Amino acid sequence: MFNLYAIIIALFTVSGLAVAIWSGIKITQSRKTTQWPQTEGVIDKSSLDANGIPDIVFSYQLNGKTYHGRVDTPGASDVTPEISKRFLDQYSAEDNVLVFYDPDKVEHAILNPGPRSDDWFIFVAGLGAMLLGGGFLLTGI
Repeated sequence: MFNLYAIIIALFTVSGLAVAIWSGIKITQSRKTTQWPQTEGVIDKSSLDANGIPDIVFSYQLNGKTYHGRVDTPGASDVTPEISKRFLDQYSAEDNVLVFYDPDKVEHAILNPGPRSDDWFIFVAGLGAMLLGGGFLLTGI
């Protein structure tokens, strides 16, 4: 007969492993952005959209061509007035910024290279769920 608790804990463990792998891949990909070439850019727009989410647009030039990008900001469910203010203070219109661009696709650029802190948090949470679940399975709880 199947032990329902063991099945639930096994699913929890496998889910933790999947989250850790997914986040680990994302962290690895993000680390590559620290090696991208850099150029000077400027903040073209820094305002809040209708939902109170920061809308920050920057531009940069390469080989005589102008490119535009958006700053990656939290989504509607994650943004607070404090976070919005912090983004608008950090990226004011007309500010000069350092732009990191993908050498293989120069139209893809970011202002903050490397993994974000929430990427690491998700990785650690997934790893913790996997270890906790595995520990429960091994001890027979």
